[in-house]
Amino acid sequence: MTEAQQQPDRAALCEPGAAGGCQLCGDVALRALVLAVDVAANEASVAMGDRNGVVAIDLVEQVRPGDVLLVHQGFAIERVERGP
Repeated sequence: MTEAQQQPDRAALCEPGAAGGCQLCGDVALRALVLAVDVAANEASVAMGDRNGVVAIDLVEQVRPGDVLLVHQGFAIERVERGP
């Protein structure tokens, strides 16, 4: 087997639908409305469409109920709207 045959095709690995593809490349951040904040646990209860859940808020400062956050893999990554 040649060296080229031994090296995986990096582009194919970053296609979510490809066998062995990168799962993160296919993920999308979702908008989530903050319902409640647990400052001690660094978590927020959120509504994402018709689902509710809990997300980590370590990466976003001063999260409060009413904020709209972008959530990726269970982590709030950015505030897109400030609540009242």
